[in-house]
Amino acid sequence: MKSKKNVAVLAKVISHLNLTKLEFLKAADLQSDAETTRFFNQQARLRNHFSQELLTLLGSLDINTEQIVLKRIDFNQRIITPVDGKSTVHIHRCLDLDQELLEFYNQLLTVDPENVLLCRQAQQLHDAVNTSRKLLDTKSKIQNQILF
Repeated sequence: MKSKKNVAVLAKVISHLNLTKLEFLKAADLQSDAETTRFFNQQARLRNHFSQELLTLLGSLDINTEQIVLKRIDFNQRIITPVDGKSTVHIHRCLDLDQELLEFYNQLLTVDPENVLLCRQAQQLHDAVNTSRKLLDTKSKIQNQILF
């Protein structure tokens, strides 16, 4: 797990988790019902927790996390909600980002399939993708009913 390639993939995952967290927060801001808002806020907190766990994992590998150049995100730019305000756009974006995250996790699990932390996080992300798909289907059905 300590190879340069794996450390680079872990750094990408941490950066991607931070980006995804912000997208989930934006999606939560645009929801009209409390249950969906709560789901997106919980997902944002979960990704923040994953990021902290992976930083701890890097530290346990004797890698100075301060020296890793993580892709910096302009948080102010990312947190501003676009004018269009369509909640389904953000659900799609969250789904896409989660699927990218799962690809990164699969790369890491190929090298270290017994890593309990990575397995648990990948499974939780997989569950979140399934829930997001259900939410998207539900919202699409509701929008179709309103249109017709």
